[in-house]
Amino acid sequence: NTEASNFDRFYFYILLSLYTVFDIVGVVILVSFVDHLGVQTRLLSVSRMYELYFKQPFIATLKMFVSWKFILIAPMMVFSGSMISFVFGRFAKEYISDCIGLHWIGLTIMTFG
Repeated sequence: NTEASNFDRFYFYILLSLYTVFDIVGVVILVSFVDHLGVQTRLLSVSRMYELYFKQPFIATLKMFVSWKFILIAPMMVFSGSMISFVFGRFAKEYISDCIGLHWIGLTIMTFG
């Protein structure tokens, strides 16, 4: 593949820098908006910490999986995943690479989101 070997390293470093900056911004937003547990949580026993961080979220997740809202939305999630896999896989391979060239696949996939 001659297109990949002619790739300028300057663009690689720009993309890598943007990826790193967005990761750092995401971590900063996460840390600033997550509820702080405070001093009271640090003083809890091990069994209370187990219940707070493992047992309650696990039970809430199981309850969510059997709720009627999740059961109604699950087929839409499967359809959406199938559609996205088609767009990123087959469509890019069959139509984009054959019609307009291999070097346009990245731009096409970025356009789809």
